[in-house]
Amino acid sequence: MLSKILLTILVVGICIWWFLKENTRRGFLTIRAYLFLTALENGKTVDEANHAASIRQEEATPTMFANTMSYLDAHHRGKQMPMIRDARAKGMKY
Repeated sequence: MLSKILLTILVVGICIWWFLKENTRRGFLTIRAYLFLTALENGKTVDEANHAASIRQEEATPTMFANTMSYLDAHHRGKQMPMIRDARAKGMKY
């Protein structure tokens, strides 16, 4: 009985850890997509936009996050994945 409880706690813990890790990864990808798309809108080439979006995760600032959320609301109805797909379709590198 105790082993079943411990196994259940372990599985739930792994699921929570995976969810948080995936959520963080997708959030950072959304910021990169925002940087890429706004660079294109400002007349940059695809290569220049990819360079602008090639930041490391620890370089993302709260201002970038706030601007990304505003852009999401204005252009993609607050949905992250359509914006990421749009950026990838326009040439954003992984």
